[in-house]
Amino acid sequence: MAVASPNLKPGNINALHSPTSDFFVTDVLYGSKFLVDTDAFQGRVTGIGETMLREISQRLNFSYHLQELPPDGFWGELINGSWVGMLGQVVRQEKDFLINGMALVLDRYLATDFSVPYFSDSYSITLQVPPPYPRWMSVVYPFQPRVWAAVAGVLLLVSIIFHALILPSPAVLYSDKGDVASTLVWLSRALLHQSATRVPSASGCRPFLATWWLAALVLSTSYVGNLIASLTVPTESRRIASLEELAFSDLRLLELLW
Repeated sequence: MAVASPNLKPGNINALHSPTSDFFVTDVLYGSKFLVDTDAFQGRVTGIGETMLREISQRLNFSYHLQELPPDGFWGELINGSWVGMLGQVVRQEKDFLINGMALVLDRYLATDFSVPYFSDSYSITLQVPPPYPRWMSVVYPFQPRVWAAVAGVLLLVSIIFHALILPSPAVLYSDKGDVASTLVWLSRALLHQSATRVPSASGCRPFLATWWLAALVLSTSYVGNLIASLTVPTESRRIASLEELAFSDLRLLELLW
């Protein structure tokens, strides 16, 4: 918030020292800390803005008159190249000062001279804290969906390759004629830390199986560690992290004006 005038350059401040100076101040009174109309604008106005103006007038020896509302009732907008509202009165030099809560933006800064800002305000977006995930679903939280999809794809590919390797001697693993699904179940034992009682002796099976068991050990160990961590510290739902996510979300808007 700042005081605005047509020209607040140092050379023009000297005019304020004249005891005959009579300044007209435009404003819009509203119930806040800046300006409060205590008696229907009967000369009793309080607030930070009025206190500052009164102090300045006493120190520089000038009088002033307050205007309650601009004729058009606007705040200060640039419409079709012309300023309207109380800021428009200052731009057209119909009034000498403007004291109010006026946001300092580029168009207004170029149109008038603002004093040093003496108050800053901010706006924020408040969202509900997302609830934690249900604990009974903790078995799937250690890995992201893409990791689960990759594990499923790799397991299927390994099962097809291994099944092709053991086709010459399937009886080592199956009591009957096996298929890819049976091979997939047998290879999944390594992910569950279950031992294999029989190992095929077909060419290339054992190096391939050793590589798979090593990968399964790393994968299962990572899963167990992440599972313990997720059970120890409950996992929270992902929060909205950008305005773009907020715009495309299904959240309802509640605007509080004060």
